[in-house]
Amino acid sequence: MTQVPENAGMDQVATGVQTTSTSGDLSGFSPIQLSEVSLVTQSDTGLVEVPGLNLSFDDNGMTIRKRTGDLVKVLPWEALLDITIEDIQINPIDPIASAMSVATERRSHEFRIKGLEARELSDNLAKLAKHYTGSQGIVEGDGGTLSLLLPYIVFAGIALLGLVLLVGHLTGHVSV
Repeated sequence: MTQVPENAGMDQVATGVQTTSTSGDLSGFSPIQLSEVSLVTQSDTGLVEVPGLNLSFDDNGMTIRKRTGDLVKVLPWEALLDITIEDIQINPIDPIASAMSVATERRSHEFRIKGLEARELSDNLAKLAKHYTGSQGIVEGDGGTLSLLLPYIVFAGIALLGLVLLVGHLTGHVSV
């Protein structure tokens, strides 16, 4: 296990990935295999990175295995309430990485996947989720979240407020 500084942002934690994911149509619905994934979890001393995990998404749902192949956990599709995937920057030299949060009724699991863009992973997971659950709504990919739209919403609000104040100021000058 690798100790992660208490104030470490998502852009400081990750290992590696190899994927044999589907693309285009899902002829045969090939599983998505993610290798060298890190789990980021809270411990008594702060955030801890647990490297060397493999994730697979298939007809069973999400399967977590150790690098050795030992089974850690199987989360069936019915247990997966939400999967959020975002691009993160690990370092300036190798900026492509994804952070994946998987929520169940009991808890949320945070994973870091190096070398894979969020859009690619979320599109493929959404296709599998739709096939196995009838809904792709559990998968939220980068680009569709409120956090990405928030700066634009704030800017529009400030611009609107400035316009209202300007009109009020000009109206005050005209009526006098």
